[in-house]
Amino acid sequence: MVVKAASVNPDASPSSSERILNASEMLFAERGYAGASMRDIARSAEAPVSLITHHFGTKEELFRQVIDRRIHEQVATTLDDIAKAQDASNGAPVSLETLMRCYMEPMVHKSMHGGPGWKNYAKLMGLAMFNSQYDDFLKPMIDVYDRVQDAFVAACRKIFPDADERRLQLAVFFLNSSILSVLVESGMLDRQSGGLCKSNDLQMIVDEMIPFYAAAFRQRLTPA
Repeated sequence: MVVKAASVNPDASPSSSERILNASEMLFAERGYAGASMRDIARSAEAPVSLITHHFGTKEELFRQVIDRRIHEQVATTLDDIAKAQDASNGAPVSLETLMRCYMEPMVHKSMHGGPGWKNYAKLMGLAMFNSQYDDFLKPMIDVYDRVQDAFVAACRKIFPDADERRLQLAVFFLNSSILSVLVESGMLDRQSGGLCKSNDLQMIVDEMIPFYAAAFRQRLTPA
């Protein structure tokens, strides 16, 4: 039987369970789920493996709880931003650029300004969502995050009511893939640009992505 950790505040003075979650979050972000062993996590958290299994049971349950303590806040903030933009539009479709900013910016803001925990979480999300979408341990995260994607797609349908559904789904997939790649901050942009652009300049990247993808959405989703 898995003994679940009590609800924790990731910004409070860390208890033993929080130290384990913080260490797990950092190592999962650095190495991916498969690359971070329970022994590595125990060493980083300065805790015995037995304490990790006492609090969390299995590595899969530990991963779920690493995701669970932040994803609900992330999703709620994003959905709230989209809802506020829709309310401000007085029944008309939200502008595409505004919708994209509501969709992308909350996670970017958390990564940039929320401290090392949120930075690790953002990178972890970028890595994890590129994993197999059918792994059982990813399903709780996917189920929660799909609420944001569903809201974004629904808002896009209002902007492009005559769009081909297949093209709409592909457009959102391309946008999501780019967002997740950006959150990882892999350094590819730095190398590609010879240092002209920085992978950790997330706000600049989002500001450039919005007009780029808005133009692409309009070109592909507006019937000729």
